[in-house]
Amino acid sequence: MKVQKFTGSTMREALLEVTKELGKEAVILQSRKVTEGGLMGLGTRNLVEVTAALDKNFPGSNRSVRTGSSGFIPPAPIAPANDEQNKKQELRLIGLVNQVESLQSTLFEMSNRLQYPNTPALPDPFGVYYTKMANSGMELDTISKVLIKSYESMGGKDLADIPAIERRIKSNIANLLKTKVPKKLSVKEPYKTVVIGPTGVGKTTTIAKLAASARLYKKLNVALITTDTFRIAATDQLRAFADILKIPMEVVYSDSEMRKAIGVHAEKDAIFIDTTGRSPEDANNINDLLKIVSSAKPHHVHMVLSSSTDKDSQHRALKGFGKMNIDSLIFTKLDESAKPGSILDVALESRKPISYLTNGQNVPQDIKVWNVNGFVDGIIKD
Repeated sequence: MKVQKFTGSTMREALLEVTKELGKEAVILQSRKVTEGGLMGLGTRNLVEVTAALDKNFPGSNRSVRTGSSGFIPPAPIAPANDEQNKKQELRLIGLVNQVESLQSTLFEMSNRLQYPNTPALPDPFGVYYTKMANSGMELDTISKVLIKSYESMGGKDLADIPAIERRIKSNIANLLKTKVPKKLSVKEPYKTVVIGPTGVGKTTTIAKLAASARLYKKLNVALITTDTFRIAATDQLRAFADILKIPMEVVYSDSEMRKAIGVHAEKDAIFIDTTGRSPEDANNINDLLKIVSSAKPHHVHMVLSSSTDKDSQHRALKGFGKMNIDSLIFTKLDESAKPGSILDVALESRKPISYLTNGQNVPQDIKVWNVNGFVDGIIKD
């Protein structure tokens, strides 16, 4: 007996592959839904996997075979005697597959309704998008607001135009966020960028990525400064990056040393400043951080948050660092987040724009400029 697995974007495609490879005597043993590619739910493809067998001594019958995950799937019929019969069998197979897919779609929609009983009464495919966005971690109220507005703006027309619906969804999410990252001003002094945030969110790696991008891609003359003297490993890590990039690095312990370090590198195009992680509940430490950061007179302050952290912790961090004059948000560790859509709600509540996303440890590759359309695509597309 020959047993093989086949995949397709639909059950029909998978069964056609079975027939093409094993012939119409193949027997379907199992079918299930699988995902391929993507990053923690972003950019994945939903596929149908079919396990089929061919045994010359045991031709396929016309009985349906019950599978473990997808209901009743008809086995491939016995090869007909001529082309006319062959066409009839193929049409019959396609008809049965369409019925199965329709039943699966109905069951999927019923499951979604049970999982999210407060889903607004909107026609398909809005219900499917609701589920995808909810599974990504977005707040249900936000999702309802976006989908209702998207539906209403279409005036009940073009509801079969999937690209048009997705454009509306992305546009309405972008409009909700509203704020944009401030443009860099033309200054006669080095453009100073600071990263702040709680411990363990990846500030040091992030500042290294920003500095490396400026040095390697923009060909800028840059310098690094760190105030993270509490962790020897952090200083060593940043110095290693500086040595590789052949750029100067300073370690400062006070606001006066910060001003001196800025003066030393006054001829640079840009200065990137790492800071010690602080607990958002420790007001004294936050005040100390504010004093040393203010002495640098930064042009842009990025608040760094881990996308793998729960929203309550992110909100507490934003509240605790609120006096730091935050310009934008950077969300790190997207590759570790099971609920990436939650960052949209954090940005919405904070009224701060998102500037960058990071999704790995590679410097400088694993950092991307925020793009709302690309991010939402990863949530709502299969």
